[in-house]
Amino acid sequence: MTNDCSGHRCQLPGLQVLRAVACAGVFLTHTLIDGLDALGSSAVTIFFMLSGFVLVYQYLGKHRLAEPSLVANVRFAVHKLWRLYPLHVAMICLMVVIMRIPPNQLHPEDIAAIPASMLLVQSWVPVRSTFWGANSVSWFLSDLLFLYFLFPWILRWFERQSELPLRQTRRRAMAVITVMLAVEVIFGLLSTCFPHPVGGETLGFWFMYIFPPARIPDFMIGCALGYLFVRTQESPHESVRDGYMQSSMMQLFAVVLMMLANLLFEIAHHGKDDWVGYRIMHDGVWYSELLPFTMTAGLLIWSFAHTQGAMTQMLDSRMMMFLAALSPYFYLIHRPAMLAVQVVIAKFDVGILIDSVPYMAIVIAVSLALSWLYSVIIGRPVRWQSFGSVNIRR
Repeated sequence: MTNDCSGHRCQLPGLQVLRAVACAGVFLTHTLIDGLDALGSSAVTIFFMLSGFVLVYQYLGKHRLAEPSLVANVRFAVHKLWRLYPLHVAMICLMVVIMRIPPNQLHPEDIAAIPASMLLVQSWVPVRSTFWGANSVSWFLSDLLFLYFLFPWILRWFERQSELPLRQTRRRAMAVITVMLAVEVIFGLLSTCFPHPVGGETLGFWFMYIFPPARIPDFMIGCALGYLFVRTQESPHESVRDGYMQSSMMQLFAVVLMMLANLLFEIAHHGKDDWVGYRIMHDGVWYSELLPFTMTAGLLIWSFAHTQGAMTQMLDSRMMMFLAALSPYFYLIHRPAMLAVQVVIAKFDVGILIDSVPYMAIVIAVSLALSWLYSVIIGRPVRWQSFGSVNIRR
């Protein structure tokens, strides 16, 4: 199987696979299994970067967006999230119901966080009960709304670069990536200046991980990679057609680097206090984790966009495409589903341990079923038959 993109833009099933795998990482992080905390943080970095990559891939040179302005950009951002918003509201309502059922408790601060969550502005508030209020994972949508608002201006800048020779635009895109990495370092260093607890977390955690402007580097790097990918694929004289072995080695290298970045995270969180490396990283833990995640996520996205590799060919199947299509809905549903299953287990004393394999299997099944149902009723319908031939063949 090869990916022939000469003269037109093809689908990128490798990135759909990566999105499904990242969503699974977020799910595993929200279980109580030890040693999986890094999966969620690295997956979120992939999500932000993937969003920028795919947007540029979809819109560059297509002239589908109105002239950038405050009003036009707001409309674009709202339009990009409107399919998920009804589900977002429904999950907030479900969480309120669940939290009223013993042994859960619905606290006043939980109620106070609902308006901010409904308006998708919770990430701008440096208080844990607010930015993680209601359905905690929805802070990602708050950040994404801000990044979508910026995107038309970002796209306009990249389109202006397209008027230049490919070699020159390539340099400028690489300069964007370098600058964004430097900006992330600055955010990381600044995050260490806020050690005071706020609502159970530190300001540094919010500033580096939740605060929407702090996610601009990830998003911009994804945009730059998407721009490089489109320009390279659309230039028949400059396009690089990696062979099976070269693509496979690049994908393997990217996966290994991401595993090492996850290991660095675990050392920063769970290392021994008497080890100097642990103390250095733990003092600036969000700085130490996100920069390696950013670099390795970029390499993962670039390598999986090229579908000639062994990993993309192995994972490119009808099942994976189906799960990838449901993953945005699954992301918003899985936390309420976890709590709902826990309530049922406690109420009926069915003898299933929390975070056991049967428990996780039930949560996954419930979340997938609700995701598919939502896609049929409100979202973009996801049907198994739609993935009868997901491979791209020359």
